[in-house]
Amino acid sequence: MTLVQASFFSKNLNRQVYYNAMIPTTQHSLPTLYLLHGWSGSHDDWIKRTRVLELAEKYHIAIIFPNGENSFYVDFSDAESYGKMVAEDLVAETRQLFNLSDKREDTWIAGLSMGGYGALRLGFLYAHIFSKITGMSSRIIAKGMDDLDYQDYHQLPPTLKNIFIRKTPSEIEQELDLCVLAKRVKQWPKIELYCGREDDFYQDNKNFYHWLKQKCSTVNFYEAEGDHNWDYWNQVIEPVIQQLIAE
Repeated sequence: MTLVQASFFSKNLNRQVYYNAMIPTTQHSLPTLYLLHGWSGSHDDWIKRTRVLELAEKYHIAIIFPNGENSFYVDFSDAESYGKMVAEDLVAETRQLFNLSDKREDTWIAGLSMGGYGALRLGFLYAHIFSKITGMSSRIIAKGMDDLDYQDYHQLPPTLKNIFIRKTPSEIEQELDLCVLAKRVKQWPKIELYCGREDDFYQDNKNFYHWLKQKCSTVNFYEAEGDHNWDYWNQVIEPVIQQLIAE
C-alpha cells in the first residue's frame, strides 16, 4: 500500500490543487473510490480520523481524497468549478497517474456531510462516470426536503449562505437542488444513504430516501444510533466499502 500526497494543475480551478491517494500494490487495474470531506475539512481528514488506510488495503481498492475546501463541490465561475475539478480533472489525472480502472462499474464516489451532498450532486451529474454513490450524514439541498427557504439568505446557516449568495434562485434550483438533478439521470447509479438517528440531518436524509425510492429502485437507507461526528463515520466506513465492492 502506498500513500501518495500530491498536487496537480486543475484547469477548472486554474491553479494547483492538493489531494491524497491510497494505492494498493498490484499489477491489476484497481476499483476506485473518490472520498469527499466535509465543511471546514481537508483531503487529510479521512486518513487522520478513521481507519480507512487499513480498509483500503484489506479490500484492495484505491481511494482518492480531493481537497474541496468549503465549496460544497459546486461550480461557480470558470476558475472556481470545484465539482468539475473532482469529476473531470481529478478523475482524469489519477487514472493517468495510477493503475486505476477506467470502467464505470469500478468508479465510485462517497462523502460525509458537505461531502455527502457533493457525492450525490456529482454522482447525478456524472452518472456516466460513477456507478455507485454513498452519502454519509449528507447535507440535503432539495426543495421540500427540509425547512429552509433557500431564497431567504438571512435565515440560512453560514455553511450554505456563502454558496447561495453567489447563485440566482434559478441557478440554485437548476444546479444545486438534488431532486432536480436526480430527475435528469438517465443511467441510475446504485445509491446508499447512511445517517445516525441523533444527527440533525437524519430526517432530511430519510425524506430524500423516500423521494428517491419513487424514482429509483437502486437506493438504500441505513440508519443506526449515531450523531454527526467522526465516531459515527469511522463506524460506518467499513460497511460503506463492503457495499461498494459487492456485486
